[in-house]
Amino acid sequence: MDIPRITHVSVPARFQLSLRFSDGYEGLVDLANVAGRGVFARWLEPGDFERVQVDPDWGCVIWKARNSAEGDVDLCPGALRSQAEAHAARGGAPDQRHAA
Repeated sequence: MDIPRITHVSVPARFQLSLRFSDGYEGLVDLANVAGRGVFARWLEPGDFERVQVDPDWGCVIWKARNSAEGDVDLCPGALRSQAEAHAARGGAPDQRHAA
């Protein structure tokens, strides 16, 4: 089974991603638990987390390197989909399944 790609991302709140997947599923992921750790330390800098975008080639979310001393940070759609489904199951944002 192919993992649906991410087609849209927005930031509704600090360290949260609202995601839309290629199969129509929409969900919310809270990344506050990793913000400030390792490669995610850069998210603590004002405005950095909000620079997230969809990588059209890979269907993942990515934070592009800000300079030559750092690399891109990306998160795969499979892991984010699992987190969004778990978030919805715990009573987070509604689990929206829009069959495409």
